[in-house]
Amino acid sequence: MVVSSTSLMGRLNKWTEGAVRTELRQVHVEVEEETLKNLGLVTPIKKKIGRYYTLESQILLSDQSIVSAELRKRL
Repeated sequence: MVVSSTSLMGRLNKWTEGAVRTELRQVHVEVEEETLKNLGLVTPIKKKIGRYYTLESQILLSDQSIVSAELRKRL
Protein backbone atom coordinates (compact mmCIF):
# COMPACT_ATOMS: atom_id res chain seq x y z
CA MET A 1 0.00 0.00 0.00
CA VAL A 2 2.79 2.40 0.86
CA VAL A 3 4.53 1.86 -2.49
CA SER A 4 1.30 2.52 -4.41
CA SER A 5 0.48 5.66 -2.47
CA THR A 6 4.07 6.95 -2.67
CA SER A 7 4.07 6.41 -6.42
CA LEU A 8 0.80 8.29 -6.79
CA MET A 9 1.95 11.15 -4.56
CA GLY A 10 5.17 11.38 -6.56
CA ARG A 11 3.23 11.72 -9.80
CA LEU A 12 0.93 14.33 -8.27
CA ASN A 13 3.89 15.95 -6.46
CA LYS A 14 1.81 16.53 -3.30
CA TRP A 15 3.63 15.77 -0.05
CA THR A 16 1.59 17.57 2.60
CA GLU A 17 0.35 15.58 5.58
CA GLY A 18 -3.24 15.85 4.33
CA ALA A 19 -2.29 14.59 0.85
CA VAL A 20 -0.35 11.67 2.32
CA ARG A 21 -3.28 10.65 4.55
CA THR A 22 -5.75 10.96 1.66
CA GLU A 23 -3.66 8.79 -0.66
CA LEU A 24 -3.05 6.14 2.00
CA ARG A 25 -6.80 5.97 2.67
CA GLN A 26 -7.51 5.63 -1.06
CA VAL A 27 -4.96 2.86 -1.54
CA HIS A 28 -6.32 1.07 1.55
CA VAL A 29 -9.82 1.10 0.06
CA GLU A 30 -8.51 -0.23 -3.27
CA VAL A 31 -6.53 -3.04 -1.63
CA GLU A 32 -9.46 -4.03 0.59
CA GLU A 33 -11.84 -4.05 -2.39
CA GLU A 34 -9.45 -6.16 -4.47
CA THR A 35 -9.01 -8.63 -1.59
CA LEU A 36 -12.77 -9.04 -1.21
CA LYS A 37 -13.13 -9.56 -4.98
CA ASN A 38 -10.40 -12.22 -4.97
CA LEU A 39 -12.11 -14.04 -2.11
CA GLY A 40 -15.37 -14.00 -4.06
CA LEU A 41 -17.17 -11.92 -1.44
CA VAL A 42 -17.85 -8.87 -3.62
CA THR A 43 -18.94 -8.70 -7.22
CA PRO A 44 -18.88 -5.60 -9.45
CA ILE A 45 -22.17 -4.70 -11.14
CA LYS A 46 -22.43 -2.45 -14.20
CA LYS A 47 -25.58 -0.31 -14.03
CA LYS A 48 -26.99 2.08 -16.59
CA ILE A 49 -28.23 5.37 -15.19
CA GLY A 50 -29.63 7.58 -17.91
CA ARG A 51 -27.06 7.63 -20.70
CA TYR A 52 -24.14 6.63 -18.48
CA TYR A 53 -22.91 3.41 -16.90
CA THR A 54 -21.62 3.14 -13.35
CA LEU A 55 -19.84 0.34 -11.52
CA GLU A 56 -21.15 -0.66 -8.13
CA SER A 57 -20.08 -3.38 -5.75
CA GLN A 58 -22.48 -5.90 -4.31
CA ILE A 59 -21.48 -7.63 -1.09
CA LEU A 60 -22.42 -11.27 -1.33
CA LEU A 61 -22.56 -11.87 2.42
CA SER A 62 -24.76 -9.82 4.68
CA ASP A 63 -22.98 -10.84 7.92
CA GLN A 64 -19.84 -8.70 8.22
CA SER A 65 -18.37 -10.94 10.93
CA ILE A 66 -18.01 -13.75 8.37
CA VAL A 67 -16.12 -11.44 6.02
CA SER A 68 -13.90 -10.13 8.83
CA ALA A 69 -13.06 -13.63 10.06
CA GLU A 70 -12.16 -14.76 6.54
CA LEU A 71 -9.91 -11.75 6.00
CA ARG A 72 -8.12 -12.29 9.33
CA LYS A 73 -7.45 -15.93 8.43
CA ARG A 74 -6.06 -15.11 4.99
CA LEU A 75 -4.07 -11.97 5.78
